[in-house]
Amino acid sequence: MQKNNLFLANEIKINLIDLLVKKHLNPVLGNELLFSKNKRRADIVLLNNNKIIAFEIKGDTDDTRRLSSQIRDYLSTFDEINIICTKKHLKRITCLIPNSVGMIIFDGKFKSIRKAKKNTRVTKENLIFFMRKSELLKNFKIGTTQDTTDEIRNKVARKCPLKTIKRVAFLSLQKRLTPISKLFLKDKGVVTINDDLLTLTGEVGPIR
Repeated sequence: MQKNNLFLANEIKINLIDLLVKKHLNPVLGNELLFSKNKRRADIVLLNNNKIIAFEIKGDTDDTRRLSSQIRDYLSTFDEINIICTKKHLKRITCLIPNSVGMIIFDGKFKSIRKAKKNTRVTKENLIFFMRKSELLKNFKIGTTQDTTDEIRNKVARKCPLKTIKRVAFLSLQKRLTPISKLFLKDKGVVTINDDLLTLTGEVGPIR
């Protein structure tokens, strides 16, 4: 919600979700999605055209001091990355992020400053993190049930091409986020409210 004329992250997130719902037919979305071996959380993730697209939100009261390290993990994981911020943070954030990252300003409505470019820094390790142990064994036929999840991850990263890992990671996320998104779209009203975010939030990180 907006407080004392400040735009807070949750308000921006709710408006973003409503925008994505209008723009995409039956969008597959994730809220606070666990990602990367450093266990970050992406504010909003959209699956679209075989791409995993991330949105990081910085409201007026948010701290931007950790953004540089956050962005490194985003760049190692997602096909497209977008930063949504208020005017308060625009100058600082522009200095912190590479030109490939999209920039969007929110001041009650969204204004695109820079379109996100295709990210070429994705790593196998961060994509593999999206997959459960059972999915790794089933899809890659590498390792055994006696191996730990990390052992299987390491074997897959060494032996499988990035293109294959990207495809399987997308399908894995799609499988788990689709039912969450369908339930969210069914239950939400005309506009998203805070309580709706709970439906859209699911632990989709790997289970050991």
